[in-house]
Amino acid sequence: MRRIKTALTLHETQMLQCLAKDKRVYEAGALLGHSTIALASTARCVVSIDPHDGYPAQKPRPTWELYLENLRVSAVCDRIVPVRATLQVVPPSNYEFAWADLTGQAAITETFLNHAVNCNLIAVHDYCRSGCQGATRAIDEFIQRTNPRHVSVTDTLIVIER
Repeated sequence: MRRIKTALTLHETQMLQCLAKDKRVYEAGALLGHSTIALASTARCVVSIDPHDGYPAQKPRPTWELYLENLRVSAVCDRIVPVRATLQVVPPSNYEFAWADLTGQAAITETFLNHAVNCNLIAVHDYCRSGCQGATRAIDEFIQRTNPRHVSVTDTLIVIER
C-alpha cells in the first residue's frame, strides 16, 4: 500500500480492516485516503464522505485531488465510492458498518453518532485522544444513552456494537 499520511496506528488500521470484512461500509472523514483504502481492502464496498475543504487546520489546502490520486493508485479503487460532501448531506443509513474519523469536536461527532444510530457496528477515531475531548464526551454520552451490547477500544479507536 502507498504510504499515506494518517493519524491511525497500525493496530487501529488492522482493526478497521477486520471490522469491514465483507461489509458495506460508510466512512465519514477520509482526509487523504489511508482509512478508505484499508477499509476497501476487506469490505464489499466503501462509501466515503468528506468535504475535502482543507487540511491542515493552520494552513488549510483542499485534499480532494490528492485523495483521488491515492485511490486511483490503490488496488481497491473499484470498491470505493468517493463523495465530496458533508455527513449531514449524505448521512449513514443502511450500512453494516459506520466509521468516522472527524475533527475531534463534540458537535460533528454527535451528528455522526445520531445519524448512525441504526447501524449495528460503529467505530470512531480519536477516543480519549489529547485535544479531542469533545469527541470523547460525545461518544461517552452516546454509549450511556443507547446502552450498546459491546464496546471495545484499540488505541484511540472505539468500536460500538449495538
